[in-house]
This record gives sequence, structure tokens and C-alpha cells, in this order.
Amino acid sequence: MLLMAASMSMPSESSAQSMTVNMRDGQKFNFNTNDIENVVFEASLKSQGPFQIEVSDITSVSAKLTVTPDDPDLRYYFDVCDKDDYEHYGAEFIVESYFTSIQAQYPGLTLAKILEASLSCGNDSDVVSGLPADTEMVCYAIGIDDQGKCVGEASAVPFRTLPGGDPADCTFDISYTGLRSTELTVIVKPSDPSVRYWMGCYSASEWPGDITMAQAVKETLDEYTTTYGKKLEDVVRGVTFTGDISVIESGFEPSTSYYIYAYAMDEQGEPAGPMFKKRFTTSSYDYSEAQLSLAYRYFDGDALAEAYPEKFANAKGQVVLQAVFTPNEATYNYAWALAMGDLTDEDVYPEYSTKNAVLQGGFISVPAKNLYVRYGKATFLYFAADEYGIDGQLGRTLADITPEGASPASAYKDLPAANEAYELPKFNKSGIQSYNSIGILKRINSKSSVPMPMRKCF
Repeated sequence: MLLMAASMSMPSESSAQSMTVNMRDGQKFNFNTNDIENVVFEASLKSQGPFQIEVSDITSVSAKLTVTPDDPDLRYYFDVCDKDDYEHYGAEFIVESYFTSIQAQYPGLTLAKILEASLSCGNDSDVVSGLPADTEMVCYAIGIDDQGKCVGEASAVPFRTLPGGDPADCTFDISYTGLRSTELTVIVKPSDPSVRYWMGCYSASEWPGDITMAQAVKETLDEYTTTYGKKLEDVVRGVTFTGDISVIESGFEPSTSYYIYAYAMDEQGEPAGPMFKKRFTTSSYDYSEAQLSLAYRYFDGDALAEAYPEKFANAKGQVVLQAVFTPNEATYNYAWALAMGDLTDEDVYPEYSTKNAVLQGGFISVPAKNLYVRYGKATFLYFAADEYGIDGQLGRTLADITPEGASPASAYKDLPAANEAYELPKFNKSGIQSYNSIGILKRINSKSSVPMPMRKCF
């Protein structure tokens, strides 16, 4: 049967000045008939085959898909793609190409496991997001056999996403995690998920300026379209992003500063809004995931000597500091030390030589200890290593030990043995800092020639 995208109601009188279009998603649009030259009804895709498909809750970037098969025992695949792609490739080619690419990407998985994760049986529904705004789309469904081949006819229902917001108003929250010597994970969150944008990384020392950088990207896109005979709109759609992303970027130089940059891009590859940047510096070498967390508190020695004269007779004129270190699951062994003064300057106290000093004068795999110190600034230095002997990053925690910050003597408790649990309710807490480009040609060349699925079913 033919599915209409909208119904129209027009006044019976020939002098009527308005008409109402009632959309399937509940929206209503009013038009002045004097402004309308003609109305054209285009034949939509047929919903044929053994599936009933409903598309609802349509927004600029998402839609709810509901599929009801005539045969409740039939295994099938359903998804969304651009209407143009569907009409050009067809459901069979798109779906079978998808399974082929999954097998190549995960050679250790059997086809049976891939199909189990990807296929539906009986009534099913899903909400897809990350769709392009103001675009003709198609939701389709087709039966799949045990060899990953399409069987029977496909059912397809067209729909159009709503218009998106103004790209010029879109802002970008840029952050990163997993910083290493040659890679990191870039996290970008646009304020408007409907806006299509470009993201990249570039050397901070060679940054040519925001305008020149955007021009360089545009020139590369133009060159690619000319060389390979692609439409610029298709290339832009393939290499830009919408919505939140978390992408691993690699190929950086150690101990080098870079910018992560992002800006809204129109269909012609031109900037559609301001550029946003965040600077980062790669580490000098890669660290293990082994880490320590630190908790500490301290007591005035005179107060402890008065409260516990037998235990702390020698604490007069000093400070009794309790330190507890907790290793994470990746830690095999660790070392720590407490040095008087401020040793947080990495240029004055380089990591390599400071770690050696900790190994020579500190404590090895000692989880908790009472230390006798004096009032003033002191620096905890600590690091862990994994079972392969690879070090984690050196932690530096500056402690400003003052009489005002001392815990009352009544709060003192003995530290536990190494195998005992111990709660530190009023300790100052600290820990090792945890750090929370796709090149232009690299991303262009990785663009698939076959539409990739939009549902995250695998």
C-alpha cells in the first residue's frame, strides 16, 4: 500500500485563504493558499513484504522505530538509512555488506554470534539517534537466514527528520581522556545534536589561525571531490559528526602540544559557526594503568603526648602524620615517600630522577604508616607499577601542615595492619591525577562506500 506523509484539509469555498497540513508526527502547518502555486503528491516507498513498520516520535536527530512481522518466528534485521542510499543500493546489498564488514572487523566472532547480536525476532522497537536533520530517511526491515543472507521481500517506510537549529548558535564542550605519548581519546559534546560539525587535531606550535585552518580543511575536501569524482555534499556528510562523540586520535609526537578543534560545517565544507579549541600536551612516554590513592591526616605532637603519655612521649615538638595508600587493581607493587618542602615543580624535580629518589629513600609497598614531621609544607611522592614492571605516573600531593589543620587528639586511631580494612573519616584525600588527529585525509579515505547502520545493535 502507498503511505502518505501528510493529509491536507482545504476549505470548500473557492475564496478560502488558508490550508492546514496535518503531519504524521502530530505537527500542523498552515499555509496561505494565495502563496501556493501548485501541490505535488510524490509516490512514497511501498511498505511491502511481511512487516508492518511505524516511525514515530520524530525529532531533528532521532526517531522511534516499531516493527511487527507477519511471521513471529522470522529472524530479521531493521534499520534506518538515507532515502537516496536506500533507493540506490537496496536493503539486500546494504544489510549483507554490513554483515561482511562486521566479520572482517571481528574475525574471532562466529557468524552465529554476530547474527544473534544483530537480528530481531517477533515484535521489536528501537529509538535511533544521530540522524541528520531535515533529511528524507527510510526505515526498512528484511528477513535474514542463518548464513546472513537476505530472504523474502523488504518492507520500507519513508519519513523526514525535523529541521535542526542554527549552526551559528552551536557551542562545543571539548575534553579528552586516556592521554598517552602518541594518542588520546577526544570527547566532543555539541550544544545542539542536530548540527553537523568537523573535529580535528593540529600542532599548537604550527597553528595557522582559526580562519586559515578552516580554509585548509575546505581545500582538502575540494581536492578530494575533484580527484575521486565525489559530490562535496556526500563527502562532508561522511567526514563530519553530529551529537556527542568519543574518538581515539593517534599519531602524535611525545611531549608535544596540540589543539583539539571543532566547528559547525555546512554542506559545502564552509564554517557555519565559530571555532572552539582545547590544548593538550602528550606525555613523554606511556604509563601503566597502575595507580595509588592517598589519604592522610595529622596530629599535634604535644597534644598526643599529653593525651597518650606512654605512647607518644617522644612526639613533643613534632607532628604525627598518618598516611594510607590504596593501590588499584592494576598495581603489582608501589613506592612512596614524604619530602619536606614543595617538590611539585616538574622542571625542578623531573619525574625520572624523583622516582629514583623515592625508591632509594621511601617505602616499598607499605600501605600505611605513622610519620614524625614538623609544621610546614611537605610533598607526598608516590607511584605504582604493574605486573610487567611498567610504572604509572608519579603522583605529587602538596600538604600544608599547619596547627589549624591538625585533627584533635581524641580522634586518633592506630593504623591497621596491612591486611585490615580501615575507614579514614576525616582525612584529606588526594590521588594521582587521572586524565579524562583524525587527519583530514585519514578520515576521508576511511569513508565507507556502503551506508553503515545507524542502529547500535552490535
